[in-house]
Amino acid sequence: MGSAHDHGWLLTNAEIDNADTFVEKLNPANKYQYWFQNRWHDMQRRVETIRVKGGNATKLEIAYTVHGVVTDWDLKNGRAFSRKIAGDASRRLSTWAAMIDMGRAHDMKQFEAAVSTLTSTFGVCYGDEKGQIAFWSAGLYPLRAPGVDPRLPTPGTGEFEWTGYAKLQQMPHVVNPKSGVIYSWNPLPMRTWTAGENARYGKTDRQQVDLDLLAQKGGRITQADMLALNREIASTFASTRTGATKPAYFIPYLRAAAQGDARLTELVELMAGWNGLFTDADGDGRYDDPGLVAFEAWLPIAQQALVGSVIGDWWHRIDDYKHIKYRTSLLLRVIEGKDAATPAKFDFLQGRDRDAVLRSTLTTTLAKLRADFGQGPLRGLRQPVYYRYFDPSKKESSRPTAPVDSFFDHGDVELPAAMRGLAPAFVRDNGGDEWVAFMELAKDRREMLSVVDAGGQNLFIDPQGRGNPHLTDQIQRHVDLDLKVIPLDQDSVRAATEATQTLNVPSLPIEAVSRPRSPAPTGGR
Repeated sequence: MGSAHDHGWLLTNAEIDNADTFVEKLNPANKYQYWFQNRWHDMQRRVETIRVKGGNATKLEIAYTVHGVVTDWDLKNGRAFSRKIAGDASRRLSTWAAMIDMGRAHDMKQFEAAVSTLTSTFGVCYGDEKGQIAFWSAGLYPLRAPGVDPRLPTPGTGEFEWTGYAKLQQMPHVVNPKSGVIYSWNPLPMRTWTAGENARYGKTDRQQVDLDLLAQKGGRITQADMLALNREIASTFASTRTGATKPAYFIPYLRAAAQGDARLTELVELMAGWNGLFTDADGDGRYDDPGLVAFEAWLPIAQQALVGSVIGDWWHRIDDYKHIKYRTSLLLRVIEGKDAATPAKFDFLQGRDRDAVLRSTLTTTLAKLRADFGQGPLRGLRQPVYYRYFDPSKKESSRPTAPVDSFFDHGDVELPAAMRGLAPAFVRDNGGDEWVAFMELAKDRREMLSVVDAGGQNLFIDPQGRGNPHLTDQIQRHVDLDLKVIPLDQDSVRAATEATQTLNVPSLPIEAVSRPRSPAPTGGR
């Protein structure tokens, strides 16, 4: 994120499928030749020597085709696989220059012109002192040949090459929507946008919980409202559990399945009463809602019963490495059947009665809860709050860690400062992202707030074992989501400065950047 002149911006993941795997046809007589556009081509090759401390050096051969680096060989079938990426390393300087221009812009038009020159992919959120807001999916998005399925390897023989890149206005974007709100958490930017080989999204996506919370605010939203909303969003634990959701989507079907059985009906109603937030309002070290315990126990049981039992370990092989997990949305589609917005084409029920299967999952869930928590009243179910460990050796069962399903998880962190006694070994997990920030831009008010956990922005420990003075000053603030003010004007920065150091850096040949640059604005602050 950044702030300049009268505007600010935040960059998110754009969910743009900007890379393809190409399958190369190899010469049977020479594996380093591949067939492309009606003739054999030699691969570019180089050998890297990787020196290993205390061991023998390792040599690694790297080969390239016209599409990119060769990632896999299938010599038995005479083919290799290469990876083509838009906005590769040769274009990185262009993205750097585009971001400089985003800060130099003096109005939205100039800002948009700078965004149009980004080569790396981002979701760009914009706001200014005039109250204008905008969003662009930006970066190089390849235009693929007709008939190509980006989920599968593309034939690399030349008939199915990329035909160019989409222009900014051809990609998802919105300026000053009627709702007055733009919400972006690394999402699919619009319903008709293809995610290609990337994550799938559905009704239960984590963002829907947040949008529901935002809708409850209504009317004009103040800074206090946003900070409160951030606390609620954090308490969904959706940062590290991208498949997290709330029970409301499933309750109608579970009620129907439990009908006539008082025990199962009680279990379902417990789930129905949980709002999807992990809260400990009374501070007793246990989450308040018994429905949380019930739903968290039921969800994986249902996923296995309705989907995993049918497709085996593909349930995990397809989904586990994805940042955004699709499994919960798929489960709902299977349960909804023909009522789903996009009914599943594959028959996951395999002739089974839906209500009978759901009833079985509730029975199994109830048995698990009894085994884990005893025979007491279900309304007495409570689980301990979650903790984060900076020294994992200090783990105790009484302080559990939250389940993590995110590819970019922020689970346990081996923080050298904690392992040397310079920082806490563990803290209570608030469910939020590692970095939390807030920016407000108005003609009479410009403010940025931020907090970073696990040592803030400086983890330095000197050879004598002394930590930087700011090593731990944000850890507890992050636990409490107590954001600190970031000065935005030079006078405030100078007033807070403890020391300065001037670095003399040789000038970069900006003219070498092979991209059109937006004109340098004049005047301004």
